[in-house]
Amino acid sequence: MEDFLDGHKTLLYYPFAGGIDMRLKTWVRPADWNLVASYYGKKDKEQKATIIQEFKEGTKRMIVATKAFGMGVDISGIDRVYHVALSSTFVDYIQEIGRAARDEDVQGVSATDYHERDFYYMKRLHQMGNIAQEQLELILKKPMEVYHMKGNKTEMLVSLSDFEFVVKLPRTKNKLEYEAELGQLIKTALLWLEDDLVKRYGKYLLEVSPQNLLTEGYIQDKTGDAFAREFQSYLTKVEGEEGVYKVRLDNLWEERSPGLGYREFKQKLNSGQLWEGSRAVAVGKHEVLLKENAEVIGQRLDGLFKSLITMLKTALLKSKGRFDEEELRAVFAEHGMDVPSAKRFIGSLLESRTEEGRSVSYISSIKKKDSNELSFTVTKGFDLLLSRYQKLFSQRIVGSKGACLQFYCTPFSDLNMLLNLLSMLDCLSFSVEGGGTPCVHVCFNEPELLQQLADSNEYHNLILDTNERIFEEQIELFTLFFGTDKLTDEQHWDFIEGYFTGTGLEELKQKFT
Repeated sequence: MEDFLDGHKTLLYYPFAGGIDMRLKTWVRPADWNLVASYYGKKDKEQKATIIQEFKEGTKRMIVATKAFGMGVDISGIDRVYHVALSSTFVDYIQEIGRAARDEDVQGVSATDYHERDFYYMKRLHQMGNIAQEQLELILKKPMEVYHMKGNKTEMLVSLSDFEFVVKLPRTKNKLEYEAELGQLIKTALLWLEDDLVKRYGKYLLEVSPQNLLTEGYIQDKTGDAFAREFQSYLTKVEGEEGVYKVRLDNLWEERSPGLGYREFKQKLNSGQLWEGSRAVAVGKHEVLLKENAEVIGQRLDGLFKSLITMLKTALLKSKGRFDEEELRAVFAEHGMDVPSAKRFIGSLLESRTEEGRSVSYISSIKKKDSNELSFTVTKGFDLLLSRYQKLFSQRIVGSKGACLQFYCTPFSDLNMLLNLLSMLDCLSFSVEGGGTPCVHVCFNEPELLQQLADSNEYHNLILDTNERIFEEQIELFTLFFGTDKLTDEQHWDFIEGYFTGTGLEELKQKFT
């Protein structure tokens, strides 16, 4: 770090935003902290603009950044680009080193201390942004559930929150970050699904159009009628529900909050801070169809929780809370749940949640070495959480098989979590409308064929297979490019030029091995 700061202007790329600021404290001498800045996606626009300006002017000599320091950044004088780990793709790597020596009088050096263990970072980044085959199969099933629930309509809006427990993102993020990441993953998955089906059948069985901005939604205010009085022209009271109103969110934003950006408006809407003197928050209308009598569903839930408590208490007593996927598989097999659903169920049930203003996590998981299976660790307190869901069930889930229930709640509520858990148990189907959550417009052109695919439990997405092959090719490219000390600088540039002008991997191997 001292060498890079001594007379150089340096870009240092680090793979994860979460570790940058902590690393800087150990990498940089206190006397040099004012010369270094970190840059990553979660910093606000003003911070990013200030950092770039200071880097241009030379008051900052080094930026430690993720790939968020990306396209469109054109700063003169950069003469060092250093990679702590490999980039996500070979294309990203070339773009990143291309930010050095843009001036004719600057001699640029790109440095990477290569080691095969660096592929760990690539694989982690790939897994974080990737969707598994089992998730795509579940994503295919969900629109078909909604299709039947809503009277076999061939066109409808489906809320992205309907899919949240398919991808099971960590819920410790703030709501806007969570929603943005959820939306990106689900929209990508649905488009992969649409594309794959076109390639298979030569026609659109399913057509998906993302709807990003707000339209109609629901707001609930349990603190009085101040919000309703102020915005009455935008609201329609929902009969039989305490403080719940249907609202034109787009008009409310554009006409009554013109000074707020979209993100800020959503943030205030989600946190109940849109109007002083009220706690009006966006809620979703949850339409629920029971697949069994509520009494039978309750017995299934109680039986599963009893088995889970026995297994988790045994883990706490005998192995400090640790247990393996095999043990989980055995418990859930007794209750008719497959392993992918079981893993999502327990992860969703016991993952981080907010209690009394602090984040609480009852379970964690890590992937075993040289295996796709998980190892879990549970902590005390999980049984209190399970009893809370049992109590909530007894209060809210009533009726006979085929009964339709309706609830209004936020995406982070216990009730929303309970409905998702019961959906994974195949005890009910539900769909969410409103709540300020982005939707996708879905057109069902061949519902019978789609239903056959969903019921077969054998759907396999070929687009995902292609993406996996491309990812493996990236690892081979990096291995070929960095895995030898025999290539000169000129040969490295020949390699890059060959790749970008269409030379295939096998031909590159023959030429540069």
